[in-house]
Amino acid sequence: MRRLRKILLLTLCVAFTLAAQGQRFDWVVTFTGPESNPNTNRIIGSCADSEGNFYFLGMCSPRAQLFGVRILPDSITYTPYRPATVIAKISPQGNMLWHKVIYSRYGSWAYALRQLGDTAFMVQTMVTLPQINYDLYYLDTLLSSTSNDYLMPHDSIFDNDVTAFITFRNDGSVIEQHFLAVGWLDSAGYTLTPRRTRLSSPPTRLDAMCCDPLSKETFDIDSNGNIYVVRQAYDYLVNGLQEEWSIQDGTISAMKIVVDGTHTLYYHPSQRSSRFNQQILKFSPHFDSLLAAVYVFDSSCNNVFVPLNTMETDSRGNTYITMYANSYCPRIARVANNDSLIIDNQTDLLPTWLLRYNSNLQPTGLIQLKSTGNFPPCIKILYSYVDETTNSLYISGNTKWASRDPSTTGMIFQHDTIPINNQTGFWIRADKDNFNLISSWTAQASGTDWNLTGNPVLSTYKNRVFAETSLDGGVDFADTIVHATGTMDHTFMVWSNDGRELSINSRGCSESQFTANAPLAVDSIVYLSGTLNSTARWGTTTTNSVGASYAYIAKYVDTSFMTPYVMRDSTNPPDTGDVRILLADVDHFVTYPNPFRQRVHIKVGDGQLKEHNGTATAILTDLMGRREEVRLTSDGPGQYTLDLTARPQSSYLLTLTTADGNQHTVKLLKQSDVFSR
Repeated sequence: MRRLRKILLLTLCVAFTLAAQGQRFDWVVTFTGPESNPNTNRIIGSCADSEGNFYFLGMCSPRAQLFGVRILPDSITYTPYRPATVIAKISPQGNMLWHKVIYSRYGSWAYALRQLGDTAFMVQTMVTLPQINYDLYYLDTLLSSTSNDYLMPHDSIFDNDVTAFITFRNDGSVIEQHFLAVGWLDSAGYTLTPRRTRLSSPPTRLDAMCCDPLSKETFDIDSNGNIYVVRQAYDYLVNGLQEEWSIQDGTISAMKIVVDGTHTLYYHPSQRSSRFNQQILKFSPHFDSLLAAVYVFDSSCNNVFVPLNTMETDSRGNTYITMYANSYCPRIARVANNDSLIIDNQTDLLPTWLLRYNSNLQPTGLIQLKSTGNFPPCIKILYSYVDETTNSLYISGNTKWASRDPSTTGMIFQHDTIPINNQTGFWIRADKDNFNLISSWTAQASGTDWNLTGNPVLSTYKNRVFAETSLDGGVDFADTIVHATGTMDHTFMVWSNDGRELSINSRGCSESQFTANAPLAVDSIVYLSGTLNSTARWGTTTTNSVGASYAYIAKYVDTSFMTPYVMRDSTNPPDTGDVRILLADVDHFVTYPNPFRQRVHIKVGDGQLKEHNGTATAILTDLMGRREEVRLTSDGPGQYTLDLTARPQSSYLLTLTTADGNQHTVKLLKQSDVFSR
């Protein structure tokens, strides 16, 4: 009994420490360098394992420091403003466990990171292979031009730039790596002459045939290990006389993909692509074969440059991509291989859209937001996220110029109208199978610019939505003013997945051009990461840049994140913060939300609690180990309430005894409203 009491007291002490600390930033780490290029120090992708370790892929200045130590070895000869690729692991305590670097005098560019279960992850980068008179620093190994067969055979590719897919174990060791480059077949089906040199001055015909890496976009992996790559398809060549050879006009008949210098994969498109397009490729595991390929648009979108915003693949192999046109799109643009999916541009603006493809890369769905007015606002889809737990698709973005036309009162999502105003940020939750609207939220800015900037990324965890964005001026969210500093501010936001219980954590950072990655939640931890170029606050820590930008990684802790958030309804009024306990059976009970604020609601699945003289009681144990018998109020068969409103903010153990004699002890954390308004 004494041993049990010691264990209970220790548990309570730990719980009280968590409750007392509440919401906090444990630490923030940054890396920055003196270079003035704002894109030099960036975190491109990240993941976290079940133990709370944080992994990231990023780019850094050659002179950048992390934890006060140069990321690149001092022995490396660097070129100013040419970034290096860095892959690293940071412990839950904020310590560097290991890091790897890729760097050449021409720089190295990071593209994407994807997690593989809980023990490995894959990164996608561009690597410039060694040439005469310069070296390549590749994952702790210095390669010279005399060792350029180390990564790929010298005469196997067309250019020095290749796309690398590297799979790491969590300890930093390499499981496998593959290097891909693109080549071409002429109109007769013959391979164009390869050349592995930098462009001459002036360029020659052969120089123009040098090809770029496989991709400048991103990738994802499905549950079967198949690899989906989205690439910017510059499918044309220009010879020394400025004559264009392209897939569209037939002077180039197909593309070839050289893998590791050991085998070649071919793609003969069924339709001619426009010169600037987007392409999706599906590879088998280990890049042994090309399973499918598709261009996003047909030739009607010629000369429209269409970069990617986000890409994600669900458990059934469906691929969701969001894109935008950064040059004016034609009135009508058809999605390749599906005549029923048509981009219907309301006017000569820069439209954005979301497309879904099945596992065979056949387009099966299109989302394009439209305006209700005659003069449509510019509506941007900036981010999408698939939540498999709730079968939901989240979309975020913003609008502008709506006030120029009084008839513009909303934007149309499929067949539903969502009210908007000028400079409105929006989040949409839809069924990911049929794209039906489930719920939506908007945020209205009082500032003079877009109120949501820098790509408002988001993720979900246990019925909560986590988002990072910038807010401009006072912002209304769900009819509540949540931000009223009057200036641009970088923020971390949390709300329920139905748009309630908003909390906001301000950085005090007047930064409009920041980039962020989707927050990563592991139990009570949320990792935030991205890039800033001005001062920001993280609890008691302030960060700043040495040059024009710095990458940040911050660990945010909130004990309430460990349990699912329960949406409020008529049985849980919005003016209370109650906890519910469900005794489903002898071995299973659920407590939520926890921490709580006022009352405890108890429900016994197929029975009731033990009663004495018609009254059910429980044992409440406080932090000091004091035990007290408390009376429960009956709310019906098997349902009870315990009012703890007058109790101090602290940690408690509640012991319940069912009618059959089984005991259940539940740890409760009582505190003020965890979602501070």
